[in-house]
Amino acid sequence: MNKSILWISAVIVTVLALSLDATAQQGGGQRQGGQAGAGQFGALGGGLATPTTLLRNEEVVKLLGITADQTAALTEAFPTPQRGAGGAGVGAGAGGGAPAQLTPAERRTRTEAQWASIEKILKADQLTKFKDIYFQASVPVTNPNAPAGAPTPVMSLNVFVLGALSLTADQKEKIIKITDERDAATAAATRPGQGATQDERTAFNTATRERNTKASDAIKAILTAEQKKKMDDLTAGAAKVRTDLNLNARPGGQGGGQGAGGGQGAGQRGQGGQGGQGGGRQRNN
Repeated sequence: MNKSILWISAVIVTVLALSLDATAQQGGGQRQGGQAGAGQFGALGGGLATPTTLLRNEEVVKLLGITADQTAALTEAFPTPQRGAGGAGVGAGAGGGAPAQLTPAERRTRTEAQWASIEKILKADQLTKFKDIYFQASVPVTNPNAPAGAPTPVMSLNVFVLGALSLTADQKEKIIKITDERDAATAAATRPGQGATQDERTAFNTATRERNTKASDAIKAILTAEQKKKMDDLTAGAAKVRTDLNLNARPGGQGGGQGAGGGQGAGQRGQGGQGGQGGGRQRNN
């Protein structure tokens, strides 16, 4: 009897873990919790590399000097997601539709619409500074609890992450082609299911990492020496910026938020505001 109970418990834990992981993968997950700062259009304790969630970070709001009028405009452009039955975050960003149902081109179009709105609201100096922050927030953080010898995360580059580098129209066109091919291959790959072996999961993760590495190398080859230098400088300063702006914080509370290009993310984990699910995987757009 005890063995049966243990076996059933193990199955339940596995199913819950897979469910949360899939939710985080699809939504990108906004870590949300704590009190909303004055003038914010939504609370965000730990920033993730999506433009709208990053603009909800209290420290980013202060650093950019976002005014009350700008906050109102951002609130109108990017309403705080509604909460539906079961505590799950619902409601979509510009364009509607769940990110998992969109093609790479559709996700890119949605994110382009977000950036177009942001560019109309922020002043030129604010926008320049924000693009730098957005790049630095997109630099992957190595998991301190990862086992020895674990591979270093690969930064998922795209035209939006590289916006701080003042890309030319030709560079953008080439980068979009590279990332669309990468994202289409990722979407076509079969994610290991509940009964998958560890070898199958490792193979899937390795293939994903290799696609990102190949795409990133191809993108870097398109950049000029000056752009590469700025990219290296931003990367070198990313850890300090993330600390200064409290982008590494993971407070408990309500999960959910924006996925790729404004899609809707994860729901709520736990009760009573404890242990909000943050969604630790970054979308490509």
